[in-house]
Amino acid sequence: MSEYPELEKLREMAFICNRCGACREKFSADMTEKPAFRVCPIREHDGGFEHQCARGRLTIAQALLEGEITYSPELIESIYTDPDCGLCTWVCDSLPLLDPVAVWRAMKRDIAASDQLPEPLREQDRRIQTTRNTFGAKAERAKWARALGLPREGELLYFAGCYASYTQTEIARATVAILRHVGFEPAYLGELEWCCGYGADMVSSMSPDLATRIAADRMDEARESGAEALVTACPRCARGLSKAGEGMKVYDLAVALARSMGLSF
Repeated sequence: MSEYPELEKLREMAFICNRCGACREKFSADMTEKPAFRVCPIREHDGGFEHQCARGRLTIAQALLEGEITYSPELIESIYTDPDCGLCTWVCDSLPLLDPVAVWRAMKRDIAASDQLPEPLREQDRRIQTTRNTFGAKAERAKWARALGLPREGELLYFAGCYASYTQTEIARATVAILRHVGFEPAYLGELEWCCGYGADMVSSMSPDLATRIAADRMDEARESGAEALVTACPRCARGLSKAGEGMKVYDLAVALARSMGLSF
């Protein structure tokens, strides 16, 4: 059995990189102009070394699979600097043959399964499981909505998320105002709304199914509210909940507004 079972599943993908360097810097089509943009924000702001871009990280993945190296604390720290933005995958443009971000996530799952998750991420897992939010905040989650008269049940459910509920409450109130302005009357679960689970999914929780379970529970609550669709202004929540949204549409606020104007994507 492989020492890195999740990464082993993507062995072919890890080795298919032809080391063209597009993930380091994106040039014009004819290669005559200066780079249109630098690709990886971590590489550009943390020294510019090879291991900080997708090409270098894939080389690391190959070395792990070939038994040339193992995970050290320093390597683990480097892997978890990845922001999960997906820009390297977009620039590479080799889906479905190569998705660098999928390789990093597999590496993180193996790290978590081997009980080597960095302590700050262990703490995040504990916060999500005990306080139901990423901050560990004990304040009331629905405090921002007290004066808005939001119903608990309705066809369209607004999912505020942790940031809009605790640290950026003006976003939550503005979202409700916008939805009402275009003719929606959003429902809101209040204190029954928990973390979407995407934070745990990003870092690959020490409980392998934690993120999936959390997101699935949120969608079950949405269905029980009578909602036919869910809208959120948080891209992280939209991404996490859409994975568990079987039987229910999950919309980012921008998409919901576009649809209200007859636009589609």
